Amino acid sequence: MTAAPSPTLEAALEIAKLLVDSGFLSNKDLDYALRIRSKLAHPRPLVSILQELGQITEEQLQEALRANRLNIRLGTLLLELDHISEADLQAAMGLHKETSGKRLGEILVENHFITEDELLNVLAVQLGFPYFDTDRLEVDKRLTAQVRPAWLEKNKCFPMRGEAGELRLLFVDPTNSAALEEAAKFFGEPVQPGLAKRYAIDAAIGSITKTKSDNGDATSENMIVQKVNELLDHAVLNNASDIHVEPMKDKLRVRFRQDGVLVL
Repeated sequence: MTAAPSPTLEAALEIAKLLVDSGFLSNKDLDYALRIRSKLAHPRPLVSILQELGQITEEQLQEALRANRLNIRLGTLLLELDHISEADLQAAMGLHKETSGKRLGEILVENHFITEDELLNVLAVQLGFPYFDTDRLEVDKRLTAQVRPAWLEKNKCFPMRGEAGELRLLFVDPTNSAALEEAAKFFGEPVQPGLAKRYAIDAAIGSITKTKSDNGDATSENMIVQKVNELLDHAVLNNASDIHVEPMKDKLRVRFRQDGVLVL
C-alpha cells in the first residue's frame, strides 16, 4: 500500500501541476526536480529547486498562479512558497475545523503563523490581487446601501470601486469565491476581488453599521414627534380639554375629553 504524500509534497505537486498545465514545465523536468528534492536531508520548496535548475522563471510561476488564483488553496500557496511550515499549516487547519465562519487566512494571522503584511504582499505579488494599502477605506453609499453589514461582517469584506470603475470586494483572504458569486447577484454586476487590511475592513463595516443605526434612531424619533404633533393639532381643532394616552397589551389607545366626555 502506497503511503499518502505529505502535505509539503502535496502542495509542491499541486503547484507543479499548474506549471505543467500552463506549458511552462515538462513532466520530464518535473520528475528530475522531484528526484533531487527526495535526496535532500531537509526538503525544500519544489518551486525554488525548479528555479535554481533554470526550469521555470519567477514570471512563469506568477503567470501560472494568477491564472488559477481563485482555485488555488491558500495553505498550499504559503507552504510551497516557504512562508509557513507544515506544522504551522496542520495547526492552523486544526483551528479552522474548530472555528466556524473564519477563513484560513484569518486564522493564520490571528495565531501569528504569518503577519498580515506578509500575507497581503504574497497575495498581491504572487497572485496579482490589487492591494488597497490604506488604513481607511472610502465608503461609497450607493454600494453599501445594496448590502447588509451583517453579510460583510460574516465574509470580512468591503465593496469599493477601482480606478477603472470596476466593482471590487476587498478581503484579507480573497480566495473566497463563494462570497464573490453571492455579491455579483445582489450588486447585479461582475465583482472582482481585491486586498485590504483587516483593520481597514472592520473600520469601514463599523462606520456603515453606525450610520444605519443612527439613521434608524433618527427616523424613529421623527415619527414619534410627528405623531405627537398630530395629536396636539387634533386636540386643538376639536376643542379638547385633555388627551388621555392609555397603554394596552399590544397598542396605545388615545382619547380626547370634549365637553367633559372622553371620546375616541
